[in-house]
Formats: sequence, C-alpha cells, structure tokens
Amino acid sequence: MAPFLKKQSNVFSAALLAALGIPLACTAPAESQGSDNCSSGSANGSDLYRSTLYNGYTPRLIEWAGRPWRVNAGSTKIAGLDHSVRISPEGGKIRFEIRDSNNDNSRYDSDGVRRAELSGSLYGDPARLPNGKSLWGGFSFRHQAWNDPDGMRKLQGGVYGQIHIGSTFGGSPAVAFRRSSTGAFRISTRGELDPEGSIRFEAPLSFNASHDLVYNVVLHPRAGRLKVWLDGELVTDVANVSIGHSEAESYWNFGAYFARGISGKVVSEYANHVYPADKSLVERISARPCWPAS
Repeated sequence: MAPFLKKQSNVFSAALLAALGIPLACTAPAESQGSDNCSSGSANGSDLYRSTLYNGYTPRLIEWAGRPWRVNAGSTKIAGLDHSVRISPEGGKIRFEIRDSNNDNSRYDSDGVRRAELSGSLYGDPARLPNGKSLWGGFSFRHQAWNDPDGMRKLQGGVYGQIHIGSTFGGSPAVAFRRSSTGAFRISTRGELDPEGSIRFEAPLSFNASHDLVYNVVLHPRAGRLKVWLDGELVTDVANVSIGHSEAESYWNFGAYFARGISGKVVSEYANHVYPADKSLVERISARPCWPAS
C-alpha cells in the first residue's frame, strides 16, 4: 500500500547477459541531446512501435537507452501480451500499456496491482544509487489521456517514474513522478524521517503532449535535496529533507505502476532517457531534446 502523502552504475554487457542465458528483446542507442528548444507536440497515429515478445514473452531483461533493464510487466509471465512493453523501430522511444486485467502486473504483484515498468535493479547486480551524492536524471514523456477519467477519479492514481527504495523500508519511492486520481502531475518524496511521504509539487499537466523533465537529487535520510525542472521551469526545490534510506537501497524505475488498480487502460511513452548519475544535465534545462520520430 502506498503511504499517505502530506502536503508540502555499472552496466551489464550484452555478452554477459547472453552468458547468463537471458535473451535481449531489443537494443537501442543511448539517448542523444538535442540542441534546439522543443515545444510540446501532440501524439499522433504515425508513432509506431514494435513488439518486445521473444517466443511469446518479453524477456525479463531487455536493453534500451544504452543499458539493460529488468522488466516488471504482464508480458514476462503471460504469452502473447503484446501491449505491455513496445519499442519504436529505431529504438528512440519506448511505450508501456496497462489494462484493467490481472494479467497486467508482474509475477510478484498482487491481483489488484497494474504494472508495466523497467527497473534499474538488475538480476545478480547489487549496485544501488549512492547516498550523499548529487545525481542527475532526465527523460521526455507522453502520457496518453485516460479513456475512463471518471473511473480513475474513484481510485488513487499512479506512478510513472520513481527512485524506488529497497525492501528494508517497504519499497515505496524516495522520489516519485505521479498522476493523481484527477490526472494532475504530482512530485513526491519519502525518507526515513518522513515515512508517510510529502507532496512537493502538484498541478495540471496536459495529456497527449510531449514534456521533458530533468531532476537533480541528493539521496540522504536527513540531508536530502531535490530540484525538478519540467519543460524548462523549476517546479520543485527542497533541501535538508529526508529522501531515501540510510542503507542506500534506491534505484530508478519508470513506466506505469498503479498500486490501487485502474479503470480502462493507461499508456505512457518515454524518450531521451538518462539514468541517474553524477554528470550534470543543467544544459538540458534550457535546450530540451526533441521528441524523436522513431
């Protein structure tokens, strides 16, 4: 159950994955930074995606945006579930879809959960994001409009990206990028000294349009910091707050995760992804990358 929110890297090679007997569904080049400012554009039917199914299933490990990911989605356990995770022909974009079905979650989820995600926590790799260091991450995204917004208002909303805390602290996000039950975009944090979590930003944000998000976070149980820029504007700036766990168990996940279920279906798309690391992305704030054609 998600907590109540009060207001307010090492990379595995393809050869190593093959040695472990894990097929790669598909690969994509690392993200490229655009030099021109880009305005939000509407999604359209020309955005095509290809299947990640391999012998009927999405492999539990795939590669995208220059690194491997663990897949938490129904298509790793149910044959032919082609909608869960799809990648564009040139590999620049990835698409997640969850439907109101008990097939649409990971093999470890309870029946009520709806999930299609990529996780930075890899099989056999204990690496986690460090505490006390300035980490930068970013991604472009499109959230398609919910086809049953009235039904979604009766539920809880869900997470589209999260710095996930390990099991010692119950697994809830240290940082989460969400949509509330009304569809508002919400940024929240949680930590050892803030176990219920805090909302740091919430405002309407257009569906069916591309947006770019850059974040700079310091994970620390007492002296955490978070700055978030959405479409070039600073929307969150907090310091000396509790973000994460003293055991430094955190890692990045993204896709669609709705712990209290959904009504209808939820679709999200991502591009220009940068996994949290110490390289500054400050130039990206004012020179946002364009949404790729493929």
